[in-house]
Amino acid sequence: MDGRESTNTEARLLRLEEENRRLARDARRLRRAGLAFALGIGLPCASLILMGASYQPGPPDLVGRSLVIKDGNGVDRIFAGFNNEGAGQILFRDEQGKVHVQLVSTANGEISALNLFDIDGQLKANLFVNRTGQGMTANGQRIP
Repeated sequence: MDGRESTNTEARLLRLEEENRRLARDARRLRRAGLAFALGIGLPCASLILMGASYQPGPPDLVGRSLVIKDGNGVDRIFAGFNNEGAGQILFRDEQGKVHVQLVSTANGEISALNLFDIDGQLKANLFVNRTGQGMTANGQRIP
């Protein structure tokens, strides 16, 4: 073995030793980071499981026959419920309580409609679906 090969071998050995030290240092850092992560995330999660933490349901469903939403003045502005014939409906009212929009579906489901009313409460437009088809009216006239 000549001097040049010996120098190259020693240089390679020094580089490999330095690389080995760097890898060992990185491995220690990763172990510490893993431990910190396990303590920071894993331990709280495990403690919740071990303490018997379980799903807590939210508030119960809102169930009733009707829903009324009032404005700041106490005026009924939105009503969701049933009319006298048993049809489900949603009504949107103005500040005076006049209905301007009605979404309705009959009790037997044969007719569903969107009704629009003018400022005086007169029906001005109607979009409907029934057993025989669908249609639209405006100012009392059927639109083909």
